Amino acid sequence: MINKEIDVYQPPSRSLASRIPSARSRGSSRGLITAHLPADSGPRYFWYESKLEQKVFYLLAGRRDVFNIHEQSAPISYRNRRGRPQAHYPDFLLTKRCGTRLAIAVKPHGLVESTGFRDELALVRKNMPLSYAKDLVLITEKSFAPCEARNAERFHEFRRHADPDADALILDLLANLKMDTTIASLVAASGLEGRGFRAVFRAIYNGLASTIRKVDIRPSTVIRTEVSK
Repeated sequence: MINKEIDVYQPPSRSLASRIPSARSRGSSRGLITAHLPADSGPRYFWYESKLEQKVFYLLAGRRDVFNIHEQSAPISYRNRRGRPQAHYPDFLLTKRCGTRLAIAVKPHGLVESTGFRDELALVRKNMPLSYAKDLVLITEKSFAPCEARNAERFHEFRRHADPDADALILDLLANLKMDTTIASLVAASGLEGRGFRAVFRAIYNGLASTIRKVDIRPSTVIRTEVSK
C-alpha cells in the first residue's frame, strides 16, 4: 500500500492578547494579522488597534533576532502622576532569540508630546518587575523610516509563501556576486522573474544581501552580497 501524505489545512491559532482592542475606540483601526513566528509551530492571529501598531508589528516580526511577539500582554500595575492605581497594557511583549524580553508601547509622536506620555511611561517602567521584561521601550512613527515599514509589510507577505528552489538559486548567485548590482540584474540572471524578486527580498531580510541605502526595495535597488565566501 502506498501511503501518500495529505496536507490538511490548520487554521491559525488564537491570539494571546490579554484584552481585545475595542472597535468603539475613537480613531480605532483594529484588525488581525496572521503570522508564523519562530516560537510557534504554525501561524497565529495577532491583534492591532491602529495603523501605527500594524506597521510596528511588521517591523518587529521581520527582525531576525525576534523569537516571539505577544500583543496586548498582561497589564503592569503602577500609580499614575496623581497617585491613583492604574494598569498599563504593553502593546507588544517582544522575546528575542537570546531570551531577552522587551515591553513595547506604541504611540503617535504628537500624543506623546501633548499628553506627557513619557512621564507616565517612566512610572510604569519604575514599577515593572524584571521578571516581566528587561525594559519598556517607546516606539512612535519617528522611530523608523516610512520605507522600512513598507518593506517590512512586503516581506511579511513574501515569506508567507515558501519557495526553497528560488531561494537556493538566488543564494548561489549571491555567493558568486563580485560587485554591487541591482535587484533587476540579479533577477534577470536567475530567470525567475517575480519569483526571483521575492527570493531576493527574502534574502535581504535573512541577512544574505543588503541595500546600499535605506530605501524602498524595488527592482532598481542596488544591493551587495553578504554571503560569506
